[in-house]
Amino acid sequence: MKKKVMALGCAAAVLIASVSIGGAWSYFTTYAETSGERTISLGDVTEIHEDISDWTKKVRVTSEPKSQPVYVRVQAFAGSAYQDLLQYSGADWVKPAGDDYYYYTQPVIATEEEEGETSQLEISLKNIPDSLPPGDNDFNVVIVYETTPVIFGADGNPIGYDRVDWSQKVNTEAEGGE
Repeated sequence: MKKKVMALGCAAAVLIASVSIGGAWSYFTTYAETSGERTISLGDVTEIHEDISDWTKKVRVTSEPKSQPVYVRVQAFAGSAYQDLLQYSGADWVKPAGDDYYYYTQPVIATEEEEGETSQLEISLKNIPDSLPPGDNDFNVVIVYETTPVIFGADGNPIGYDRVDWSQKVNTEAEGGE
């Protein structure tokens, strides 16, 4: 009986001591294990496709299935010696006056199963020089493209590419917050 009272007394003393010590002793660790896989997508839900042949770069922009509808604009850079020699052509692509971008006038709309896609924009070099300037053996056209979400009016139709806010960001978060 004396041992039982002593053990009970020690347990009570430890309990009282641990309660009075405070938060420093309340820290603990845990261990968790999981399996499976989850794709993490960083960046845009659109992708640019480029084919090059005969001084012409053929550009298309696609959006992944289930992506929100977007408008697309494209700008090409070829270096100061060639920038003014670039020539653009493609169905539904326009260049407003005073702007350096070519805009795809149709919204790029993906479905649940199919990706959305622009028509092809061809960027070629007009008046191809007979020879490149000395030390300029490489010719490169760099394509920069941007997307912005399509805004739908009260009638359910998309407003035009020329009336959207190009500073607005496209939502790239996974559905359901997973």
